[in-house]
Amino acid sequence: MLPSLWTPMSEELGTLHRNIDQLFNRVFGAMEGAFGRALSVGQAAWCPAIECYTEDGEVHVNMLLPGVDPQHVQVTALGNQLTVKGERPWDEKKAQSRSYFFREFPYGHFERTIVLPESVDPNRVSAKFYNGVLQITLPASAAIAPKRIEIQAGEPALT
Repeated sequence: MLPSLWTPMSEELGTLHRNIDQLFNRVFGAMEGAFGRALSVGQAAWCPAIECYTEDGEVHVNMLLPGVDPQHVQVTALGNQLTVKGERPWDEKKAQSRSYFFREFPYGHFERTIVLPESVDPNRVSAKFYNGVLQITLPASAAIAPKRIEIQAGEPALT
């Protein structure tokens, strides 16, 4: 049998760190996100992690939702805002029959609103749920891709 490393405060400090992060997300309500715009956290019980990026002419939004039933998730698009809301319900009956000595799983309602680039068409949103990750794809126009501007050398225009 191998000896284990004793770390008396590591679990408690990790839990404290997560709780403080969630508190700041709820109190301040918005963070600077992808595309230089705000991500709204809203009044939620917990805040699932997301990543937003562009690839191959599409905008991708991935949200970590392990243990969440896809039927408890709703995705809506209005203008250039994408909202994902849902719930991981707390099973009170199971909780009463258990004696927890450590629990970090978040339960309850969640909601995230992401402001997307104007060039995204909200009418062509697709969403898939795979291995606990909600994958939302939106076609993007060429306006999102950076355009190289050629610089011309010549005489100064000042007179």
